[in-house]
Amino acid sequence: MMRWQIVCGMGWAFGLTMSLSVFNNGRAQRTFDPISQLHPCNHQHAACGVGLEGIEVDANTHIGPPAWYTPDAPRDATVIVNYNGFPEEAVLAFDYAVDIWSVLLTSEVTVRIDAFWTDLGSGALAQAGPSNLHQNFANAPISDTYYPAALANALAGEDLSEQPDLECTFNSTANWYLGIDGNTPL
Repeated sequence: MMRWQIVCGMGWAFGLTMSLSVFNNGRAQRTFDPISQLHPCNHQHAACGVGLEGIEVDANTHIGPPAWYTPDAPRDATVIVNYNGFPEEAVLAFDYAVDIWSVLLTSEVTVRIDAFWTDLGSGALAQAGPSNLHQNFANAPISDTYYPAALANALAGEDLSEQPDLECTFNSTANWYLGIDGNTPL
């Protein structure tokens, strides 16, 4: 059970874990998909728990791109997003985040994301998690340990599943700032 909780948390650490990738060919020996069949915490999609919880007070939170990020920086990963219900301005904002991730990540295997824009109810901002978990594939650093799909693919050097690697859902009723100019209003 403890391993499962750790892997659920890894969905949020997606960008960091991908940078640890190793490249060689191999085959998955064991796969669980979809993750919703594994654990009862599925609250619409594959995310664990209730996701990010909003508060009634504007905390003036702003996380800008890394200082070293430039639009012409080399990309070491390809990320493809399948948008579901996103308004155009939200697609532009998410594409901007994906562009930053593609500079941060290292993978020879394309990372596929299913992104949903839907009402998650009051207080919930977003939720995300891996769509699949893999263990005992070629080049797995630790046997009998589950790895989120994107990390497992990068370590194996091939796509171990036809499913998307990550599913994320954003609350369509939240008051998002969708600009990409870095000037989040206070």
